[in-house]
Amino acid sequence: MNANKRPVVQFSLRERLQHNWVRHQWADWLLAVLVVGGWLALGRVDGLPWALTEVPHDARRTTYQILATVAATMGGFTLTSISILVNLLRTPMTTVDKLLPADDKRRVGAAFVAALPTLFSLFVAALVGLTTDANLDTGYWWLQATIIGAAVAAMASLARVVWILRRLLALSSD
Repeated sequence: MNANKRPVVQFSLRERLQHNWVRHQWADWLLAVLVVGGWLALGRVDGLPWALTEVPHDARRTTYQILATVAATMGGFTLTSISILVNLLRTPMTTVDKLLPADDKRRVGAAFVAALPTLFSLFVAALVGLTTDANLDTGYWWLQATIIGAAVAAMASLARVVWILRRLLALSSD
């Protein structure tokens, strides 16, 4: 690193990982692929259930209904959070204005908006599972794995939204 391009603040590894996690939304899907891939690999080797094939179809139906409901509800939460974010960022000369440059404000907004397609994919996957997989005895393992992956990605995406919102609210109340 060039001597006159030194960062003002040295971040710890934990803080750098958090900042990278906030900036790179694809990490949600990477985590989902790793979780589902690990589960399927362990199912192949260790005898774990292959996705949700051993779960009774009534329990799968209930699970899909819950996932669809939670995805839609959290989509509403995210839209409400975006409204709060807009109010925080539009108020002139707030603490957030003093601390965040314009590029970071755009990144924060992009991170919030990026949660919506992930939640929508979970909603659609859960509805497809509800209409096609929930009435079969074992169901389709690939569809179940897709739904599980979408649920993991949606949880990671929501965790990012909550983390950013918590940080912004803490900054604005100082």
